[in-house]
Amino acid sequence: MPSSQTSRMIDAQAVIDAAPLSRLQKRALVLSFGLAMIDGFDSLIIGFVVPAISGDWKVTAAALTPVIIGGLLGTIAGALLLAPLADRFGRRRIMNVGLVVFGALTLVSAFSGSIAELAALRFCAGLGLGAVVPSLIGYCSEYAPKPMRATVVTLAGAGLAAGGFIGGFIAGYLVPTFGWHSVFLLGGIAPLVYVLVTLRWLPESVQFCVARGRNADAARLLEQIDPSQSITETDRLALPGKVKAGRAPMTALFTEGRALTTVLLWIVFFNALLLSFFIFSWMPSLLTAADLGKSASLIATSVCTLGGMIGGVLLGIVADRRESPIRMLAGGFVLAAIATFVTAQTMGSLVPLLFAVFALGIGVIGTQTCVNAVAVGLYPAKIRATGVGWCYGVGRVGSLVGPAIGGILLGANVSPQAIFLCAMVPAGLAAVAMGLLSLLHRRTESRAALEPTPAPVPPAENFLS
Repeated sequence: MPSSQTSRMIDAQAVIDAAPLSRLQKRALVLSFGLAMIDGFDSLIIGFVVPAISGDWKVTAAALTPVIIGGLLGTIAGALLLAPLADRFGRRRIMNVGLVVFGALTLVSAFSGSIAELAALRFCAGLGLGAVVPSLIGYCSEYAPKPMRATVVTLAGAGLAAGGFIGGFIAGYLVPTFGWHSVFLLGGIAPLVYVLVTLRWLPESVQFCVARGRNADAARLLEQIDPSQSITETDRLALPGKVKAGRAPMTALFTEGRALTTVLLWIVFFNALLLSFFIFSWMPSLLTAADLGKSASLIATSVCTLGGMIGGVLLGIVADRRESPIRMLAGGFVLAAIATFVTAQTMGSLVPLLFAVFALGIGVIGTQTCVNAVAVGLYPAKIRATGVGWCYGVGRVGSLVGPAIGGILLGANVSPQAIFLCAMVPAGLAAVAMGLLSLLHRRTESRAALEPTPAPVPPAENFLS
């Protein structure tokens, strides 16, 4: 064991960025992908069962709007209030708590007998769902080396889409065979079983350990990531980036040049998730109303999520090869607007519709998952969960507004085609906000390039320890 005199100052993030992907990282990322799939399935579960519940309870699909909104309100509260706790208590702990909460409440939802009861249960389950995703996105970005960070984060987003994709086919089998209750039973049991796996094998984030002063834990994790560094508990570990001492994480989102970036990200997340949940909360019902058939409607919804899953990974790979991928993401939202228009025009023909919804998935889900990679890179580790959590919280307000608008339009007997055309508006707004963020980013980079290089400072002052 080296003596204190031989201890070194080590940038923990630099070790992760420079080392090849270790067995520890692969295990963490694979488990994260599985967690994302379960979260994605449970997030979209209500859209899969609304047509069946409305038929069983002899109510219109629009009458179940409080159920959808209840779940989304819970998700907003979870993202705003619980996800930031990951900066204090750890990414791993908050994700496990979220799994237990939304698993248990989804399981109980299978036995609900009224709209009010189901809405209350979906709200409580939403608390867990809202806590998981921001923590998960930050966790994946922290375990991924910089050269593949966007790809890894979009893979996590693809896991969310994969949960919806697989869930659509599962629901297409379970609902006609065993009834809508079986979908909730599966959605509740799966996370409760999976939490046993994550408790045993999911490690805590290295960056969280460093930021909270858990030097010994961080050193042990880094030794597994790169044994060639011979990191010991006596080495001093630190992180790049600074947050002024005593500053609340929420305040830090609007200081030190982050205010406009934060606002633009909120606009993007609001409109992107408004569009996503506008579409996926009502797509099965709208396509069924357009005489496509219940099973075909669920398949089309799954194809849309497949487009998001594949598109997100491809966009992430391209983003990792670009110095600044933000302008590309603005183009992704433009694709979403175009695909939304084409979907509205092809509802009467299954094959063209499947191509349209596949492109829609790329533009909506794929682009949003890649935006996650941009968002996590704009906040330092000490406020990362807070920054991403608030992005998701504001975005989830959009996810509440979207289904509410859909329910109002359905209740007013607006045609499915016209309802889909309305979805072009948030796609366009997200594209504009993303374009402005690209201009801001380029201007900031140009200004930084013109500034003189600061004088060297001692290593300990370069990091946030």
